[in-house]
Amino acid sequence: MVLGAFDAALDDIIRIRYGTGAWQHDHKLQLFDEQIAPIASPELAQSGGHWTKWPRIACSGPRPGWTDWATRFGISTTPVPYLRFDTFLSALGAARAGRGVLLGSLPLCKVDLASGRLVRLGEEVLQHHESYWAIAGPDAIARAQWDQFVEALA
Repeated sequence: MVLGAFDAALDDIIRIRYGTGAWQHDHKLQLFDEQIAPIASPELAQSGGHWTKWPRIACSGPRPGWTDWATRFGISTTPVPYLRFDTFLSALGAARAGRGVLLGSLPLCKVDLASGRLVRLGEEVLQHHESYWAIAGPDAIARAQWDQFVEALA
């Protein structure tokens, strides 16, 4: 049997993975529903003008980006992203530093938003069919342990 890069170690650990949940793992738990919205530092939000004119931050990968947002909510696709990162964590750091507007995962930014380190720039939310999942194969964890893990996260 040929295994893909992400399938080679199905059974050795618990992983957190972004996607639809369509993996061949015995244990899967969607951690939250993905909701995406424009966010920025409070300093940038107070700089004046409408946020659609401010620099944009992009994150590579499977998440919806600025083109998806523009299509859904009818805003301009310009300005093009000022900064582009390979990881959401790096893009989030740039948003915290006031470098631009990020399409942020609201569940992942919950603490930053609650503390005021970041602010939402409107009420619109883009729902996405992919999200973060905890996954594991049968040799990584027994069913009873998985059930305790799921209960602890609830």
